[in-house]
Amino acid sequence: MALLVLTSINVTAAVDWSTLTRTDLVNIPPSEFRTVTAANLGSIPVDACSGFQAAQLANVKSEPASGFKAAQIAKLTTDACGGISADFLAGLGAASAGFSTSILYIPAASFAGFTAEGLSSLTPNALSRITRDQMPKIVPAAFDSLSSDQVGSFGTDGCFGITSDQMAAILPASYAGFKGICFVYMSPKSFNGVSAAAAAELTTGAIAKINIPQMKALPAESFAGFSADQVASFNFGNDGGCGGITELALKNLPAESFSGFVKNCFVYIPVTSFKGMTKQAISHIQPSAISGFSKDAMLSVPAGAYAGFTKELTAVFTVADNCGGLSRPAIEAIVPEAFEGFLSKCFTYIPAAAFAGVSADDILHIKPDTISGLTSDATPLIT
Repeated sequence: MALLVLTSINVTAAVDWSTLTRTDLVNIPPSEFRTVTAANLGSIPVDACSGFQAAQLANVKSEPASGFKAAQIAKLTTDACGGISADFLAGLGAASAGFSTSILYIPAASFAGFTAEGLSSLTPNALSRITRDQMPKIVPAAFDSLSSDQVGSFGTDGCFGITSDQMAAILPASYAGFKGICFVYMSPKSFNGVSAAAAAELTTGAIAKINIPQMKALPAESFAGFSADQVASFNFGNDGGCGGITELALKNLPAESFSGFVKNCFVYIPVTSFKGMTKQAISHIQPSAISGFSKDAMLSVPAGAYAGFTKELTAVFTVADNCGGLSRPAIEAIVPEAFEGFLSKCFTYIPAAAFAGVSADDILHIKPDTISGLTSDATPLIT
């Protein structure tokens, strides 16, 4: 028995790793890989590496795994990949470039071993194969070396598993790689990790796929990064992102970015969210979009924000649904020059009590034919 133990202990030292064949490798006892060195593994002929067994790789620790080359990893069978541990991946580094579809067979728990170097060395093909079970096991710090092209390689199943901490770790510039189809599968919670700097890098195609729960999950501060062009891509409809825009989101959105809003987006923004409107924001809204304000939305806009209305904006109000939402405080806040835009049709729908907010300077800017729209109840309050 003693002789057998001694023989087993000395196998690793006796092996000429540089001349191994596939058959030789298959026959090395798994226990011998507990003492194998990086130099040993690095010297194994590439073609022989298809002989690795799962039980052998399971015993390879971080330091010896650092000896592997990408070409050797590329030869591993899917069965062998099932023996790869987190410790193994922690030492592999750049050699992870050898993984392809074989990455599917690495146990999900082992993905916790990926380092920034290891993850960023994966090929687009390998990145696209990561599953929803494997993805969340990767430590967030490993994501901070991914390029935009690599982020763009994530498959839909992997996107399903991305966490908010991982999103927070991705470099802002790399957000340009996100594809809309990835967002379709991503959990709303994942959007908690998006910063303003990251949001600024998103393509309009990706933003257009953000739905209501995802938009609600975006930190309000992240809206500070959205440009007018990006806002123009906000999706509207029953599950479109516009329906998830909150009051705080509007407060954080740069005033100049409001020029990107389209009418239908305003139609779907929750009424209470209009409390986030400011004077500066209103002044940048396009006339073609302002008609998307409903009566209830108009009533939710803070009175002071109406100071941002211009004559181009007031000229758009022609129906009961928006003109009927003008209150006395709103009328009082609208600057005299903006009254030039009002049409008689709008005056017909403005509540009579609101006209008590019209000042002498305002009257000087109202067009004569607009006055004809006043109702009998309103006339005494403005003349």
